[in-house]
Amino acid sequence: LPVVNAFFITVAVTMIYGIVGVTAFREQSEAFENFTRAMVTLFRLLCGEVWVESVPAFTEDGHLNHGICLFIVTYVLIVTWTLLQVGVAVLLDNYVIATTMMAEEEAERRAEEHPSRAVAHILDPLLHHLVRTHDSMEDLSNRIGRVFAMIDNDDSGDLSIVELQAGLKKLELEPRIHSSAEEIELFFQDAGLETSGEFWVNRPLFEQAIRVHLKDYTQR
Repeated sequence: LPVVNAFFITVAVTMIYGIVGVTAFREQSEAFENFTRAMVTLFRLLCGEVWVESVPAFTEDGHLNHGICLFIVTYVLIVTWTLLQVGVAVLLDNYVIATTMMAEEEAERRAEEHPSRAVAHILDPLLHHLVRTHDSMEDLSNRIGRVFAMIDNDDSGDLSIVELQAGLKKLELEPRIHSSAEEIELFFQDAGLETSGEFWVNRPLFEQAIRVHLKDYTQR
């Protein structure tokens, strides 16, 4: 696993620094007197401690202890500010991937339980447009009414399948709606409307069917 790899790299670099610290500074500081003390000191730095008191930043004559300072600063830069952050980033990335996979599996499960929701209706471009553009129920009703009026060329107040096919096709939607008579009948039947016999849809029935499918569309 990437997280485990990042952890072992951090531990390995810390151990290398511990060995270098004991070799170079055990005469200057009790913090590097042995390997165990060195690892505890480095762990304190890894946890965010600003400086370890037993590590002298200055020599007895007041000059900067360049060796120890360089050692501590490079450790903080390499391990605390770089490797540790990489480990956290990898952990978060794995978390995002895991949650995404769980969401996809849940979506697939719901699609299997409700297969009708997984299949797009022929009027989905219109439904998508209405969901995206309306800002109230009254506005939605007005928009559905305008769509009906655009399709009803002869202003008869009733739509036949032929009128629906031609009217839906000329709507400026993306993608364009190219529907068969069977698909249009199925759309209204799925909304619970009886379409047996000669097919005619008036304004209230048209809005009723659109609203039923809008509810289903938003829950897919």
